[in-house]
Amino acid sequence: MATVYLARDLRHDRPVALKVLHPELAATMGPERFQREIRFAARLQHPHILTVLD
Repeated sequence: MATVYLARDLRHDRPVALKVLHPELAATMGPERFQREIRFAARLQHPHILTVLD
């Protein structure tokens, strides 16, 4: 499905998770579904759920 990497936001000096879709999934799923997932995740607020950054 996707690979999630631990990365660092250099501007704010903080750890971030970077999600990258596998190319074959991105081709079949289409960008609309991934964008919908991003919008949904951005609305969630919980101490154990990461914040979505653009």
